[in-house]
Amino acid sequence: MHKNRIIANLLIIILIIGVIAGISTTAFRSSLNNETSQFVAAATNVPVPGASVSASATSGNSGSGSAIANAQGQYSITSFLDTGNYSVTASAPGFIDQQVDNVAVTAGAQTSNVNIVMSVSGGISGRITDAVSGSPLPGVIVNAYNATGSGTSGQYGFTDANGNYQIIQNLPTGTYNVTIVFATGYIYKTVSSVSVTAGAMTSNMNFALARSGVITGTVTDSVSHAVLQGIFVEGINATGSFTAYATTNSSGQYTMNTNIPAGTYNVTVLFPTGYLVKTASGISVTADQTTIANLALDPSGVISGRVTNSANGLPISGAYILVNSGSFYGSASTDATGNYNVSTGLGTGTYTVTAYYGTSFTTNPSVSVVAGQVTPNISFQLTVVVTPSGIISGRVTSSGVPVDSAYVTVQGTGGSNSNYTDSNGNYIISSGLGTGSYTVNVTATGYVSQQQTGVSVTINQVTANINFVLAAAPSGSISGQILSSQTSPFPTPTPVPTATPTPTPVPTATPTPTPSPTPVPTPTPSPSPTPTPTAVPTAVPTAVPTAIPTSSPAPTTKPVATPSPTPSPTTVIATTGTGTTVDLTVSGNITGSQISNVTIAKGANETTVSFTATGQSGTTGFSNMTIPKSAIAVGTTPKIYIDNQLAANQGYTQDANNYYVWYTTQFSTHQISIVFTTSSSIPEFPSPVILSLLIALVVAALAALFLRKRETEKT
Repeated sequence: MHKNRIIANLLIIILIIGVIAGISTTAFRSSLNNETSQFVAAATNVPVPGASVSASATSGNSGSGSAIANAQGQYSITSFLDTGNYSVTASAPGFIDQQVDNVAVTAGAQTSNVNIVMSVSGGISGRITDAVSGSPLPGVIVNAYNATGSGTSGQYGFTDANGNYQIIQNLPTGTYNVTIVFATGYIYKTVSSVSVTAGAMTSNMNFALARSGVITGTVTDSVSHAVLQGIFVEGINATGSFTAYATTNSSGQYTMNTNIPAGTYNVTVLFPTGYLVKTASGISVTADQTTIANLALDPSGVISGRVTNSANGLPISGAYILVNSGSFYGSASTDATGNYNVSTGLGTGTYTVTAYYGTSFTTNPSVSVVAGQVTPNISFQLTVVVTPSGIISGRVTSSGVPVDSAYVTVQGTGGSNSNYTDSNGNYIISSGLGTGSYTVNVTATGYVSQQQTGVSVTINQVTANINFVLAAAPSGSISGQILSSQTSPFPTPTPVPTATPTPTPVPTATPTPTPSPTPVPTPTPSPSPTPTPTAVPTAVPTAVPTAIPTSSPAPTTKPVATPSPTPSPTTVIATTGTGTTVDLTVSGNITGSQISNVTIAKGANETTVSFTATGQSGTTGFSNMTIPKSAIAVGTTPKIYIDNQLAANQGYTQDANNYYVWYTTQFSTHQISIVFTTSSSIPEFPSPVILSLLIALVVAALAALFLRKRETEKT
């Protein structure tokens, strides 16, 4: 019996040791993960389901990937992670974005326990209505930014069908300015010094918006009276504090109807192809009223000619031509045959015409121009030393799909050069390659690099079909759990309506309405050799736009004071990897005409819809895109990336047939990727404490069985 008591005590000790071992294991594992984890075991931590987790390379590569946390807050990023260091960011409505840096990843291996604990955000909510009728205003974008100018650039919210909005992400305790940044047909407004407390909602930040004035008109040819389509029009008030833009439609009509308070405006046609710039001054605008401002444009004079190489008489393509009279000016570049045509902005007068290419230039100081007439044969010879080169061309693909932006380098006995593949996977390298033997290397994010050696090149000849078929590189993986000390205090926001009013965007910074008279210094003419200027333009000066800026189409009917309804959605065509096409519907102020190179690519674990979106630099773009579910081969949850960075303002809804995805961006030209992934459940294993207890119980059970056997043997 005495021995039995000793053994029973021993069993109790074993159980205690098992519990201690479990706790020690937990602490030990936490200390091991200290460099890449912000997770601290605590009974109060709760999962953050649906958190968006993104990984972006910080060194060694350009990889990136993303995932959505499951119901337990667990995530796993398994694609597009090359070897290198990454920053991992967790983002979720109701919380402050949290980032972990210096996460080491090895291709083909797993980096686990990258856990993140998030803090809850404060919130701002309210309702936006028409100041006259009290009607709710849907589709308005509201921005909250730190009143001190520190911290994030701003967080956005969108009004629903009832005019309600809430901003519930990335608002730590502090003071904010809340601003209307997008409201078709209304004057923007700001409420300053709004106090926000983390974990609480600051309610009733309401706005009653005054209706905007409207400036509309028709742009025509002053001689033929024909209407002019695609003409860019700017309206700016006397102080320069309010500016609006529009582009004429097929009827020559433009409309500016957003953020135009009462006052006096100048309406200017900027850089109209084939015409002179013209301004209608002193246009009086009244709130909620329509003002007509028609503009009849005078035809420009035209200067044309050809640029050739004095060394061999061959045409020079891409030479830059600047025409300047002090009060009028224009510019152009030569085409493949060396010809140029300057046909915009030239009134009657005498001009200095200068041709540039590289470091070579020459000037004709006295060219007479008559508005509406052509001055031909103003030609130039430039001395350009051209080193003969061979040409290497080819195509880079993977699984039959072209690889865009693959980097191709050529090095050999006769020289070296490099280039990138285009959207069709094609590349060409046509300079710097003398006769000799070369090695061609191709690298691309997400693929195994390839090389071809012994590629023979001869000057003035083409070595074609140096093609590459790349294999997908094995990806590393990052996994962990997203937790918070408390659940989000805010309900899930109402999704943005799939049809949103389309405003005329208002730039955040007013561009200079008229470029400086002399963008590029004209060299002093002299019979003796002229010194090479220290700065020779190789492209059109930034003051001279090379194309009419893109803007939302104006209505085809005469506007009224009340803002016009949402225009009909447009359709863009997406190409899949199998060569088939899919129609996608686009609405918002990012129209189908501003979207190009639309592709849908299926990966091993996801489907990606990619395209290029272009808009007037500095303006805010907003888009809804309808994507048929039948086009998404893999994945169920879309996340939007702008230039490989997770979009700060995005969301989606869905029904049985379609995904409805929305996002906003500050415009220039952006590469947009909508990545559909399936939230993967990481297998859940017992915690170390539970596992240790189980082991201790098993040991205790075995010991009890052994004790019983001994007792049986004795009897």
